[in-house]
Amino acid sequence: MPDPRASRIEPTSKHKPPESGGDPPSPTVRHAGLCNRCCFQRDIVSDRGSVFVMCERSAEDQQYVRYPTLPVWRCPGFELRVDG
Repeated sequence: MPDPRASRIEPTSKHKPPESGGDPPSPTVRHAGLCNRCCFQRDIVSDRGSVFVMCERSAEDQQYVRYPTLPVWRCPGFELRVDG
């Protein structure tokens, strides 16, 4: 019988260092949907370097999940982040 571990696909790192120098990419999860543009989104980086998207609305309103399943395409609490 073949070893079941042999057919397992190992994930590759999503956070590779930039090839051309410059600033490293933002830790923001790339495919977070609306969260990437929401003023209530906050990146949480673990000690191991994993990046999680936290919804700060969840602290005041239980309707919102602290760490939503991504990508988020609809959210009644979405507010566009204004950088600057």
